[in-house]
Parts: sequence; C-alpha cells; structure tokens
Amino acid sequence: MLSGFSICCNLLSDRSAVIYSVVFAKRKSIKTHFRYYQLRNIVIFKFKSDLMSSEFYYELPSSPDDVVDLYNSVLRDTLDSHAPEMSRMITLCPHAPWCTDELRAAKFEKRHCKRVYRTPRLAVHKDIFHVQCRIYNQLLVDTKTKYYKSKIDNTD
Repeated sequence: MLSGFSICCNLLSDRSAVIYSVVFAKRKSIKTHFRYYQLRNIVIFKFKSDLMSSEFYYELPSSPDDVVDLYNSVLRDTLDSHAPEMSRMITLCPHAPWCTDELRAAKFEKRHCKRVYRTPRLAVHKDIFHVQCRIYNQLLVDTKTKYYKSKIDNTD
C-alpha cells in the first residue's frame, strides 16, 4: 500500500521530509440497463380514447385472474404504443467510502438552502446558503482527512 519512500534532506531547516506514495484500490463500478418510459410525451386525450376503445372496456372475463391478465396486457400494449419503453446503459458508481450520514444530512441541508435561495433571491437566503456551503465543505474535508488518516494508520 505504501511505496516509493524518499527522504528530502536539503531543506532550510533541521527537519527532513519523508515523501511516499499511497496506493488505494479503486472500487469497481457496475454497468446495468435502466428501463424507463417517457410518460411526459403521452397525449392524454389519445391515451384515454385508446383505453376506452380497448377490449378491457367492453368485455370482462369471469375469472379474476383473467381480468388481471387482460388489464395488464391492455395497459402494457397501450402504454407501449404511446410511450415506448426506453433502455439505457448506466454505470452505478459505488458510494464514496468516507460518505457518512452526517455528511449526507449536511448535503441535504445545503441543497435545501439553495432551493430556498433560488425562489425569492433574497440576500439573507444567499448568505444562509453560503454559510451552509462552507459548513458542508469543511465537514467534507474533515471526513475525508479522517478516513484517509485511518487507512494510513491501519497499514502494516
């Protein structure tokens, strides 16, 4: 984990600097398919009229299982015709190992302050947002420092 030690002696003080590089294993990201519908593109009037003219609207089977199957198939076919299923390959990145619940809460609060500031654009909300940004950034630096310091301390 630790490699490339060197000691720098030509400093202007009575101390020497020890320089080394730390190698951390990179966590592997996972690729997966993400399926979705573009529901905003549906024209409600046409969608409603297609559902009204479907077989589900006029004749119902006697068995509850058949009704559910017919309902699912009619709704799926109508939805596919109005908003086809889209598929996209996405990369799921693993969470940062230093990310804690306290950090997530601070980030949530920062985003909340940003939304509050963006609506009326008042100077007081801007100041609150900037204070919250400083709090979050300092907490992020402290958390990362603590995480990496513990990783270095635990190396044998």
